[in-house]
Amino acid sequence: MTAQSYSPAFVPTNLGRLLGNARSRLGPVISFVAYAGVFLGYSAIFLVSLLTVGFLEIRQANMSDFNALIAVLEQRDRYADHHLAQTIEDVSAELAA
Repeated sequence: MTAQSYSPAFVPTNLGRLLGNARSRLGPVISFVAYAGVFLGYSAIFLVSLLTVGFLEIRQANMSDFNALIAVLEQRDRYADHHLAQTIEDVSAELAA
């Protein structure tokens, strides 16, 4: 077994040593970049969900104001056909008769 470990096939070459050193130095850097990318991805998802919940809360808080606005607009549209003016004219015509 020890004779096989001294075989020339197991002797590292200069290129092998250089790549091994570079790989050992780049490993932590690549790992850090990967973890930073995952952190940024999760941060973006969190911010989008927080913004969505914020919009939902604003909508719920203003819901009564929106309902009041719709009621006022419907009331304005309902009285825009001057049906009260016609009724007043009818009553005036009856009183004059």
